[in-house]
Amino acid sequence: MSQIRGILFDSAEVLVYPTVRPGAEPPWRRWFPGPRFEELVRSEHPDLPSGDIDPALDAGMAFLDSLDRCDTSEEEIEIWIGFFQVVLASLGAGHSSDELLRSLAEARVFGDQMRPFDDITDGLPRLRGHGLRLGVLSEAWPSLGWHYAQMGLREHFDAFVVSAAEGRLKDDPELFVIAAARLRLDLAEILFVDDHPPHVRTAIATGMKAAVMARGNVPGGITDLDMVRDLAGVECLARENSVSTSGA
Repeated sequence: MSQIRGILFDSAEVLVYPTVRPGAEPPWRRWFPGPRFEELVRSEHPDLPSGDIDPALDAGMAFLDSLDRCDTSEEEIEIWIGFFQVVLASLGAGHSSDELLRSLAEARVFGDQMRPFDDITDGLPRLRGHGLRLGVLSEAWPSLGWHYAQMGLREHFDAFVVSAAEGRLKDDPELFVIAAARLRLDLAEILFVDDHPPHVRTAIATGMKAAVMARGNVPGGITDLDMVRDLAGVECLARENSVSTSGA
């Protein structure tokens, strides 16, 4: 049996939680449309209805899905300007100023978006103390690394892989191969943790060990996958899968 020498984490709902729409379902809705959306939009469109925004977000997500890759935060801002153009048009806002669109985009890229779960600040150094290499693999944007630096967490990770910069989503096994190479480990030496079961299955198909993070409600009908509820559970699962504590 290969020893687990590294842990690869998804970001959202695994390491961090959103400051925006915290109770929304499905989980990705918690992160949209970004901080300060209503405040900024009301400054220019005070009569815009404040009802169900989900159809407009669907239109915005279709726009994002049409894009290939994004390498820098400057490119990211331009992409989010396009996203908010689509969302506001779908809401019936009519013309929106360049100033409003840029303010919304900059708030989405660099605004107060996320917080680490309570067990993360102490848990990451503890995992590193076992000699484990740590990485993040997230369907996210180049600014994610900046946010982790702002939270004081970036220094704990040996690899940081975001899908937008690679032009691949986590249904593509090659993204896991890229992450393993950045961790400088074999696939079989890595434990991957994600809150989305299909991504966990993709990781397993590449040869990684993997588990579902269920910090809230446990996903129904999942009987074929390991499940953890916090970083202590990740630590136990890594140990059960022959963690080497002699260094990585």
